[in-house]
Amino acid sequence: PAFQTVLEKEISELTPYVFQILAMLLELRPGGASETYFNLFQPLLHPVIWSNRGNVPALVRLVEAFLHRAAAETIGNDSRKLEGLLGVFKELLRFKSSAELSIRLLIGIVEFLPPDVYSGYLSTILQLIFQRLQSLRSKSFAQVFTFFISVLIGKHGCKPVEDAINSISQGLFFQILEQVIVANISGIKRTTDRKACVVALTRVITESQALQSEAGAQTWANVFVAILNVIAVKAVSDDAESPEEKLEMLEEGGYSSSYSKLVYAQTGVRD
Repeated sequence: PAFQTVLEKEISELTPYVFQILAMLLELRPGGASETYFNLFQPLLHPVIWSNRGNVPALVRLVEAFLHRAAAETIGNDSRKLEGLLGVFKELLRFKSSAELSIRLLIGIVEFLPPDVYSGYLSTILQLIFQRLQSLRSKSFAQVFTFFISVLIGKHGCKPVEDAINSISQGLFFQILEQVIVANISGIKRTTDRKACVVALTRVITESQALQSEAGAQTWANVFVAILNVIAVKAVSDDAESPEEKLEMLEEGGYSSSYSKLVYAQTGVRD
């Protein structure tokens, strides 16, 4: 009831904390989501709730918790709900301050929904991300994109991802490997994320026929070296964003209640 009061009265200073606690309770709840939780999911697809920038990190975590614990019940094969979630992704992608979180939302979709549910949207999703990569030119965004592609390849194999990328422009897969993934993989810091990248790139060099051809020999070698570097060398510790980029994100967001992570509302890292 207390949480319901905060949400109904839109007490913006408290809503980020409520969403974090709800996410934690759902992640830890035996037996998955209850009817009470299901009633919360549909409002999460409405753009207005995401307009408070302080809510966004907690909302992304709450959506991830729903996908983790109740993907079949909340999304299933309902294309309208998936399109609603992809609409949230597209809106978050527009802003520099939330672009990385938009990719985290996609990672939840890829992790917990079967590929046939979202495969028809994959080329469009990738095209939007590539456009944003070009306009943002942000190391941290390139790193979270690298992790997203790694999860996608690790779960579903190289060929579907290679085909989806090359459907946008022939040969684009090689360019993305060289210019984005190989160039940014060493900056990924979290151990589980680095492990996912190693698994994915290992699948790439063993499964991609184009990479094993004579034309792909140099790219194959570059990817192999990148794998070895991730295994042998610690993550680069430089700040991915410059002070100018951080200031730009603050100016873009304007005033909103700030997000503060609740230390004791964290659960274990998924591996």
